[in-house]
Amino acid sequence: MTLLDTFFRSAPSTRGAHRSKLSTLNRLYDLFHQRQVLSKLGKDALRDIGVSQHDAANEARRPFWDVPSTWRD
Repeated sequence: MTLLDTFFRSAPSTRGAHRSKLSTLNRLYDLFHQRQVLSKLGKDALRDIGVSQHDAANEARRPFWDVPSTWRD
């Protein structure tokens, strides 16, 4: 399966309506933005959400097209 197949394939009927390409692009932008915000959180904020600085840095470095595995199901 290619990257484009992952993002633009039809959603399974059990998940509801087909996701539009615009919706997919919005989700990718949101993911990019979340990773940018994560990279700027301080030590105390990361501790509050239960994420180590190392894990936060690793997640923030991931490219926007490297989506969570739950998106690929």
